[in-house]
Amino acid sequence: MTEMTERFTTPRPSPRDLAMRPRPATPTAPPAPAQVTAADGTWDRAAFEDSLRHSDLLAVPRLCGFLLASFADPATGRIPAERTPSVGALARSAGIDDRKARSSLNCLEHGGWMVRDRHPDNARPAAITLTSGRDTKRPDPYRH
Repeated sequence: MTEMTERFTTPRPSPRDLAMRPRPATPTAPPAPAQVTAADGTWDRAAFEDSLRHSDLLAVPRLCGFLLASFADPATGRIPAERTPSVGALARSAGIDDRKARSSLNCLEHGGWMVRDRHPDNARPAAITLTSGRDTKRPDPYRH
């Protein structure tokens, strides 16, 4: 019976008490993005995908990154203009709508995961080059 009364009479911490308590040790930093180029200077898809896997990207942009890696030239990481998937094709492959696909491409581009070479006459990308990705500590403007 005393255990029950002790449980109900133990003071609860106030929000101030919680704010003043010592902070736990900070967790270890996530692994840095892997080097995406192999020793001979070629693009390494496995390293790119490993970097995506360990990034703090949201699920949909990460999925789009994996899909783009499947289109890329294994030696250079470049998707030539004739093989660049349209936003609609990428959306169908990922099972998402066009707006999400476009937003994911912008997220990957602003995050440093890819570079889009724009066609001079219109907004359609002429080619895409996949890069090593961004530093995982830099804030992502598309993550809320």
